[in-house]
Amino acid sequence: MMHLGPISRTAVEQLAHGAEADSRQLYDTLPRPPRGFSSFAKDRPAGSQDLWHARLYLMRPVLRLALAMMWLVSALIGLFMPSGAFLPLVETSLPDGVLIMMARLGGLADLAIGAAVLRGWRPRRMAAVQAAMIAVYTAAFTFLSPALWLLPMGGLLKNIPLLAMIAVLYILEDER
Repeated sequence: MMHLGPISRTAVEQLAHGAEADSRQLYDTLPRPPRGFSSFAKDRPAGSQDLWHARLYLMRPVLRLALAMMWLVSALIGLFMPSGAFLPLVETSLPDGVLIMMARLGGLADLAIGAAVLRGWRPRRMAAVQAAMIAVYTAAFTFLSPALWLLPMGGLLKNIPLLAMIAVLYILEDER
């Protein structure tokens, strides 16, 4: 099951049953009548931390889904792309068999990371794993074929904003 915030099976079941209670007894025990929400909100306006939290709260599952999809698609590419499609991109002296094995092993690693991120398994630890894997990929491909930094569609350059996304998700996953 994927965890995406306050929406859970239990919450949905509780909403289906509704909430009914006799409030007269509560009103009788309070020292003064409760205020309406508008009155309460006017007396205590949202601070910048409240606005940040409200704006970023729903981005947490979006970031998680985006990163999980990136890892899963990368896994499919690494596992199933014909070697003739990616070998010309990597100009190195390593034998083709080694490069193919690296692509397939990378695909398996990407699959495991994508599944763990999608599931929400140990999110802060997985953020560190993602950052480490991107750092390893970036270092390895920089060593094997530095020209990948200059590809027209971004190539290795895309790893920089990915690391920023992972850092933001790492911060948002802390629910203290």
